[in-house]
Amino acid sequence: MKKLVCIIAVVCSFLAVNVNAENSYKETMIRCEKGIVSLGDAEAMLIIKCGQPLYQSYPSYQTVQLTYITDGFVRVVTTKNGMVRGILTAGRAN
Repeated sequence: MKKLVCIIAVVCSFLAVNVNAENSYKETMIRCEKGIVSLGDAEAMLIIKCGQPLYQSYPSYQTVQLTYITDGFVRVVTTKNGMVRGILTAGRAN
């Protein structure tokens, strides 16, 4: 039963990421209250400048997706091996 729940959770998260990717915009930086974070910056600097994320997921080994709301938009920041590798604007925050 636990295995089935895990499989369903993985499939649902995969579908959610693909839906958001179709209606999103790739960015090279994110502006936060305490500064700007760019591609290639350390994940630690992201946390220092942007604070704790609203949501955090682990889509694969050593990859983390952190969700923030900045400037009225939902931003999904992907880190791999502790470095910022991708920034997506998923849409306006309500």
